[in-house]
Amino acid sequence: MGRLQAEIAATQKEIELARQDLDVLFEELGQLVAALRQSVTIPVCAQEFQEYYRGKGELEEIQLRLAHVRTALEEIDDRSKKISVLKGTLKSLDRRYDTACSRAGAIAFEAATADTLPIHLAGMLPPVDAQQRKYVRWQKRMVRAERLSLSASGIRRAFAQGEERYCAWHLKRVNRSYETLFRQIGKAIDKSGCVMDLPGENAPHLASELSAISGERKGIVEEIELQQKQIEQVQGALDSTVLNQASRRVEELEKQSREKSAAVRLRAVAYGKALAGEVEQWIGMPAVTEQVRSCYEQITRHERRIAMLQRHIESLEIDIEVEELELLISQDAERIGHLKEQISSFQRQIVEIQDEVTENRRKIAQLRSEQVRPRLVDDVSRQDGGR
Repeated sequence: MGRLQAEIAATQKEIELARQDLDVLFEELGQLVAALRQSVTIPVCAQEFQEYYRGKGELEEIQLRLAHVRTALEEIDDRSKKISVLKGTLKSLDRRYDTACSRAGAIAFEAATADTLPIHLAGMLPPVDAQQRKYVRWQKRMVRAERLSLSASGIRRAFAQGEERYCAWHLKRVNRSYETLFRQIGKAIDKSGCVMDLPGENAPHLASELSAISGERKGIVEEIELQQKQIEQVQGALDSTVLNQASRRVEELEKQSREKSAAVRLRAVAYGKALAGEVEQWIGMPAVTEQVRSCYEQITRHERRIAMLQRHIESLEIDIEVEELELLISQDAERIGHLKEQISSFQRQIVEIQDEVTENRRKIAQLRSEQVRPRLVDDVSRQDGGR
């Protein structure tokens, strides 16, 4: 019996899976015929079709809203990321620009201390203070050390090279403290467009570098502004509530889409079942495609399989009932045998009791016969004495 029940459970699982597949086929049939009805009149199951068609339209509307919100938010996110990258590039360019301006300012400052700076650039430099004069002294000392290291030899040359390194170290410290000043001077010169007028062979290269940086910077600033305008346009197209609660709105639309999809699927299944019930009225129409017919054939095969499995379950249930009845018969037979044994035992007891009764009756008769004899003897004796 346990084996049969396990087989029934396995068969019921097969039926469940087959019904799931059958629902999928009913859904497909409903969708295929609904698509045909947009161009062909199929005069059956109109109510089921209208319910499915209406639900499908509501689902498409929700999905369009969801796609619109997702696309807008993705565009805002992509453009925001692009702006972030552009701002990073802009910061890098600003650092390069500041460095180049500092070099230009340093060149102008050194030229001013050496009285080689053009007059029209001299006005862009602040008045010379004590710290600047200190820089000039270290600069002149380094120039002397450089000349000596080139002209001298032996100990004097080694001394000059050490002096050069010492001066370079002090100048580096002064340069760091004057970095802001040099940058301001360089920016003023670049703004005036006079970088090429700086003395020295590096001026053309420096002017070209500053011009290139300014061009790149302008392009990036314009691109950032363009991206920001695009973001503003996308934000303007979205409802303010959606924009302020974007994640929540997307979750709500996704939930609505899932719920409506499930409802539309049920309506498609219901429509497919209704069509299958009225199949003779439409399956032979010329407009019905081979795909629709193939789908219906699969439905009939699944229905036959489910019916066969159900009959198998009914057969197994009968086998179980037969086994149960046979078990009851066996149990009743055992009870009958037990009762027969009891009857046989009771019959033996009856016989024994009857024997005892017979014996007791015999004894009673014997006792009574013995009681009668003395009485007869006494009567005979009395009769003899009277004579």
